[in-house]
Amino acid sequence: MSNRLYFSLVNSSKRTLPLVFKRNSATILHELPVAEKVNYFQRLSAIPLEDKAAFLRVTKEANFRNNKHELEVYHLLTKFHCQHWQTAPVSEIRDAYVNMIKLDLSSGGNTFGNNEWNQLYHRLLHVLTLKGDVNLLGVVYEDSQKRQGVEISKELKHKVANAFYAADAMFDVIEMYQAEREATRLKTEQDFTFYLDKFASKGNVLLTEEGIRDMMRAGIQQTADGHATLLKVYAMAGNKSKFEDCLEEYKNKGYRFNNYVYTAYIHYANKIYDYSLMMSVFKECQEKTVELTKIVLTYLIEAEKNEEAWKICQSTCENENMARDKEFVLIYLKLSRKHKVVKSFESFYNSLDENLRKDQDVFEQRLEFLAEFEKYKEAILAYEDFLKNYKTIENQKRTAMIMKQSVIDKLSPESDDYNLAYKLYLRAHLFQNNFIYFK
Repeated sequence: MSNRLYFSLVNSSKRTLPLVFKRNSATILHELPVAEKVNYFQRLSAIPLEDKAAFLRVTKEANFRNNKHELEVYHLLTKFHCQHWQTAPVSEIRDAYVNMIKLDLSSGGNTFGNNEWNQLYHRLLHVLTLKGDVNLLGVVYEDSQKRQGVEISKELKHKVANAFYAADAMFDVIEMYQAEREATRLKTEQDFTFYLDKFASKGNVLLTEEGIRDMMRAGIQQTADGHATLLKVYAMAGNKSKFEDCLEEYKNKGYRFNNYVYTAYIHYANKIYDYSLMMSVFKECQEKTVELTKIVLTYLIEAEKNEEAWKICQSTCENENMARDKEFVLIYLKLSRKHKVVKSFESFYNSLDENLRKDQDVFEQRLEFLAEFEKYKEAILAYEDFLKNYKTIENQKRTAMIMKQSVIDKLSPESDDYNLAYKLYLRAHLFQNNFIYFK
């Protein structure tokens, strides 16, 4: 293909470009002038691309003679990864971002202007919170704070802090809080308690109390939210005297007992091993949310109070929100198995949303349940149906091993059921190891 024809195709409709790209990628790119290489990548970044691997290969093979043009490509590549974040490995996002920053610094910095950097950092931070890589997230967030003209929204900062908290990276959460406080960006009690609640959840009394004092020094009056945060930290720390004093003060001020306070009370009851108090508080709570119910169930099961936990499951399982929550569903199924309540298990399982029934963890509960009651034929047929969705299952080997231990090992090797079950087991086992299985 001549360069003239290629140029006309590059500058034609977006529908034509992917075809040219796929057929001529590396060869033609090397023949183009540098300016046209950049134009090529600019056009590619504006359209949906299926051939991601080829795009990356072309980028790596491109022979740039100018830092600015190479920087432009890494900039576009970073945006490309953000667009295709679900399939982009974190290592590739990191490589594109690091190369872009290095080239930007060597070019004097702020190459793309404040608006472009703003958009890029917002997109990158959002993607990294979804990917869950807190190491790269920390680097990018720190860079965004140093970059002049970049203002990260409060909503996105909260997502970043939540990602750090979920990964137990509390040092990063503390640094974020201190930076926000010193920059006087914490304007309301809710701004403070967003961070203080995280300290409270870890039982860090000193940080939480100091945070409340920071809030008071900022001229913000403490209300029920601030008191509830203190209640929570004293509960999580198991500090009986401070919890009871704070609770008494909360009552004396006439504050309403909301769900947050009931949750703190339940944490406290668990810390002092008073499960009668826990059940009493839970019963008193009018708004039994999914999260609150799961906290109570988890504590009761840890304390081997399975009878009490099963009663709560039975009284709440008809709640639509409960039946849509995977964690609650797994708790219910495990307890019904433990209590050997066949009808309750089957009725609840059959009432679940189709996506939940197909979920690997949920299905494994059913598989083990059927095996426990020697319903081997039903287990085999259910497993066969389950394997039809194998492309969406991350760890076939795990389910296959449950199938082998719970069903196959219990059957006679001469039986038809054994042969079918073993064939299915091999299919899943070989698929996991990248073999092709032929019927």
